[in-house]
Amino acid sequence: MKYNGEIEKLAKLLSEKMEIPETYFDTHEEPPHEIYGMSEFAGFELWLNRSTQVEDFNFEIEMETSMAHRDRMDYELFDLSPWFAKEISRRCKIEKHTPNNS
Repeated sequence: MKYNGEIEKLAKLLSEKMEIPETYFDTHEEPPHEIYGMSEFAGFELWLNRSTQVEDFNFEIEMETSMAHRDRMDYELFDLSPWFAKEISRRCKIEKHTPNNS
């Protein structure tokens, strides 16, 4: 996502517009010790991180279940992150980037 502001303000915007419960913040153990946010929503864990993977898009959000890695290996889990990014873009007026940017 492209957002000009701090991660805490983005989390607050997402909470208000997407009705996501409170986000908890911590720092990654590995350098550069960036702040990340985590929230539980509709049976999913939401992870909000800074990102440099795509030029000009500085945040990413991922949705996963607690069993995501096992389910993903068994092809029993659908990745809702692209859909959720599209919904965030629509509701919060934040530019998004997803695979195929659809």
